[in-house]
Amino acid sequence: MDWEIAKSAIDLIIGNTVQQKQEECSIEFHGGGEPTWNWSVFKSSVDYFQTCANRNGLISKVSLVTNGMLSEKQIEWIIGRNIKTIQISLDGPEEIQNVQRPTIGGGKSFSVVFRTIKSFLARGTEIMLHSVVTKDSVDRIPEIVQFFGYNFPHLMVQIEPACPCGRGLSTGQQFPSPEIFVKRFIESLEIAKSFGIELIYSGAGPQLTETHEGFCGVCEPNFVVTPLGFVTACHEVAEFHHPHADLFIYGHWDKESSRFIFDHQKIKSLKKLSTQRNPLCCECFAQFYCAGECLVKNINEKGKKDISFSDPRCRINRELMKHYIFSRLYGD
Repeated sequence: MDWEIAKSAIDLIIGNTVQQKQEECSIEFHGGGEPTWNWSVFKSSVDYFQTCANRNGLISKVSLVTNGMLSEKQIEWIIGRNIKTIQISLDGPEEIQNVQRPTIGGGKSFSVVFRTIKSFLARGTEIMLHSVVTKDSVDRIPEIVQFFGYNFPHLMVQIEPACPCGRGLSTGQQFPSPEIFVKRFIESLEIAKSFGIELIYSGAGPQLTETHEGFCGVCEPNFVVTPLGFVTACHEVAEFHHPHADLFIYGHWDKESSRFIFDHQKIKSLKKLSTQRNPLCCECFAQFYCAGECLVKNINEKGKKDISFSDPRCRINRELMKHYIFSRLYGD
């Protein structure tokens, strides 16, 4: 991402926060590849954002989603900038991580990522681990959780099934069996508890009094700026060759005016989707948590929500919610 695009995005965020008379503003570095790869722009963006927030009397919150391929110097800098919300991708023990997340040259990434996590924890930084399981690794979820427990106790660990998006389209990694995912995930809950780990999955949770209006903020819509300066509501729809680009990409950075230009009709269309309900979801007991599931994965060519009970994530959501409900009613 060019610095001019990053600066314009920050100016817009700060300006909106001040105009709406809010007390805090936040920015997240996520996707587009590895956010810290363009290190100079990443550093400039964090410093500029925090400086602008302080100048306007705002509380600033910075979060980072990273693959963990960081040097000690980079780790020290991130800690020094008080970036407290850090999510690191680690898929499990060495053999799983190296197969699923090789380096750009096809090398092994495990040792660097493992060291990064240890370095952050040694300095008292709270992090969250994000693990993706595939058809080949799904049976090993309990082993993966136990590995995290032995090495990184008392953390939050999010486990998600692999989806065919991003580089997942080219690596050939397949979505795991929903039935095996649910079985192994439930088995892992007690393992996680024994290590003080909070084990989570995005489509279901034990907070039974918690209701969600949407699966994520895609219909608000999210303000996600891609490296090329496009504005999208969804991290997965970052390029125009995506089938749903026309729906989700609703703006762009204009070089001549050095500002963002938005398609307000598309924004209205996205907001309307928040109230659109799939008939099947209205009959489902899990609807109040998953809220219709991930929109980009469950929308048809006409831009309408289109999910079926046979959808693999839908099956996982219902089975895990059923487990959480029964656990609350009858005990673990």
